[in-house]
Amino acid sequence: MDLRHKILLSIYLVLFPVLIIAGALIYLRDYRAIMEENVNRYQSAIRRVDDSTAYLLRDMSDISVYFCVNADIIRILSMSSPQNADPLFWTREAPTRFIRDILAIKSHIRTLALYPENGLSAFYVSRDASVHNPQVDGIRRLPLYNAALAARGDIILERINAGETGLFLRNTGNKIIAAREIFDLSKQRRLGFLVLGMDVSWIETIYNNVIIEKNETIVMVSDGKAIVQSAPPDPAVSGFILSGESAGPFNRRGNWYIFRSGRNTAEQHYYISPKSNWDARIRRGLILPALLALALLVSSWPLSTLSSRIISRPLSRLYQSMNRFREGNFNERIDAAGNDEIAELSAMFNRMVTEIRDLIDRNYLIVLREKESELNALQAQINPHFLYNVLDSLYWQAQDSGQEKLAEDILSLSDLFRLLLSSGRSEISVEQEVKLITSYLRIQKMRFYRRLDYRIEVDKAIYSSAIPKLILQPFVENAIVHGLERNDSPGLVEIRGTREEGMIRFTITDNGAGMEAEKLNAILDGADTPGNGETAKAQRVSYYAIRNVKERMALRYGAAGKLRIESRTGAGTRVEITIPQTGEVHG
Repeated sequence: MDLRHKILLSIYLVLFPVLIIAGALIYLRDYRAIMEENVNRYQSAIRRVDDSTAYLLRDMSDISVYFCVNADIIRILSMSSPQNADPLFWTREAPTRFIRDILAIKSHIRTLALYPENGLSAFYVSRDASVHNPQVDGIRRLPLYNAALAARGDIILERINAGETGLFLRNTGNKIIAAREIFDLSKQRRLGFLVLGMDVSWIETIYNNVIIEKNETIVMVSDGKAIVQSAPPDPAVSGFILSGESAGPFNRRGNWYIFRSGRNTAEQHYYISPKSNWDARIRRGLILPALLALALLVSSWPLSTLSSRIISRPLSRLYQSMNRFREGNFNERIDAAGNDEIAELSAMFNRMVTEIRDLIDRNYLIVLREKESELNALQAQINPHFLYNVLDSLYWQAQDSGQEKLAEDILSLSDLFRLLLSSGRSEISVEQEVKLITSYLRIQKMRFYRRLDYRIEVDKAIYSSAIPKLILQPFVENAIVHGLERNDSPGLVEIRGTREEGMIRFTITDNGAGMEAEKLNAILDGADTPGNGETAKAQRVSYYAIRNVKERMALRYGAAGKLRIESRTGAGTRVEITIPQTGEVHG
């Protein structure tokens, strides 16, 4: 019997088809019921918020309407020569006692201020020790005043937190401000600016009493601004509700469910519930089918145990052999008895172990030794102390003899060798690589003089980033050796470095001789370059260094490191290197 039939037998033995079908049917039934129950529950909650807050906001609307239609107030606001010198003017001429009595009854309204447009002093009442700004000119410069003008008599809602100034000289509490401009009957003449302030805590209390889960929130929005919120919503949801994209009473935005109030008013309430709350309720509703499935599994335990032994024993042996192979036992083999799929898999594992062992013997150790020898040869072929002392002596001799240009070139050569050796480190900072390239180009500038010009533009934000040593220099050297030595016209080499979304990108471009596609492919594929003479030898060294960079990038960064070379004969060469920004080098 092959493995497929064993699996089928095991499934039938433990009644999996019955469990899956029954569980799916129960899940679908309970899911629909729970979702419908949740929708009704949250729609009821948002209706309670609407009903509870409507009378609070209606009180401010009714008081503002009273100011707009009261004959005494309209008469005072329409005066052409107001009597500002009389401090009892408002008490004598206006129904202020009635207004104060109304505000005493409506305890949620904490402040009221009326700023006449005819120059009369403002009338204001404060029940929380807040102090209104009496300067009408200052009030007229507020965005709230301009918004009320634009609304042409409609009420504008805005939130002002405790301590905010502008409308108040001192504000002692968080308030919802209802502001409107009072016009005459023709709505052509502005008579006054009315501002009422309601204590935000009244609506926050309503929200907190309605909230079903602690991680949910309710938000009041008016004119694209959040006026009151029980807790800050998720930024994505906040942008959604403030933009007015919510088209119906129920919306889904990412991992959030959003319920909008049904009243067609300027202010809207949004109940925001995370999807995780709904998922938790659905999971709780699945406890019964889960218990039923558990009971069936327990009752079929003997048969499922038998099935698992039939299948798992050879797989366990294979797993243990793989673990021993992972730990370094390259002589591991497994008995591949039988003719089923597991036996075939075991035989394939044995072949894989043999092939990997042979591959390691042939290539891996040899490559490691070659790389180690190359690195040691590059760093050990010069005695650093002897070289530094000789170059230092030459530098001072040139200085003493007045040959400053020669001294500068010797100093560049000394800096180049110091950076090349780098105390044996395989990684250096971008800044050190830039210094190395600069020293190298200065020396080449001495050689080519007016035929060579260069520009280096590297973002200083990546100066401390760690990169493999000599990752850029071989391409700069190739641009000079291959591009300029065979070209009599002036040459330009440009090196740029930037950071882009966690990656470092370098580009090296030149206007030299360029190369054919076949030669470019030969360089990247590791083929030897033909030709004799010093120029051909220099080119072979340069091409080998480029291939070495490619191999080191593959070992260091894998697929994340990218090398791209574009070249056309007579049009120059462009090299682009992209590597991850993995760390920094300090010191």
